Amino acid sequence: MQKTTIFLVLFIAFSFYSFWVYTDGTNTASTTMSEKAIHGKVLYQKYNCTACHQIYGLGGYLGAELTDILSKPGRNPEFLKAMIQSGARQMPQYGLTDDECDDLIAFIQYVNDCSPNYKKSR
Repeated sequence: MQKTTIFLVLFIAFSFYSFWVYTDGTNTASTTMSEKAIHGKVLYQKYNCTACHQIYGLGGYLGAELTDILSKPGRNPEFLKAMIQSGARQMPQYGLTDDECDDLIAFIQYVNDCSPNYKKSR
């Protein structure tokens, strides 16, 4: 009887929590990605940026964590665009056009906007 009661309490708690997460619990930012951000995500995948960079702690360790990079002091879209276009120590220069750089930055900005509490959770 006690095991059944514990199971039912846990099951009901899990059900309510799941309902909250999948309905209202993730509304920290607009969940609609712009066309530029979608194209930026495709570029991020095409050039395998995950091999070196992390988003939400997933990815390589050679490059910078990109989840909240635009929230850091002195890191703005212009800084990021310069880094992408010119490359850096270990980062290759991919020869992206201005529009492609803007799209990639739009994707990184989207990730940044969707993760206001990321830094606090690390």
